[in-house]
Amino acid sequence: MEQRETLWDDSGRFGMGVREVSAADVIPFGTWLVAQQGRVGFIGGLAEAAAGDPTFPCAGDIEDARKWLQRRMASGDDWEALDDAELDWLSL
Repeated sequence: MEQRETLWDDSGRFGMGVREVSAADVIPFGTWLVAQQGRVGFIGGLAEAAAGDPTFPCAGDIEDARKWLQRRMASGDDWEALDDAELDWLSL
């Protein structure tokens, strides 16, 4: 996890403070998933499908990806891959 200095503290007052920022706060889920192309397993397969579909929300969050899977009437493996991908992304 990266730490960033801010000019505002947690109470909203001006002052130097440090807060933890994860990569998941910075990289949209859709962008991260498409970058997983070439990865072995279900996540890699899902990434290939997402990258090949112009309707995939590349700048979207996990909820946008879930809606995309719903529209595609995805299989159980795709839903499991999405859940696994979400956990990987959140652990950045």
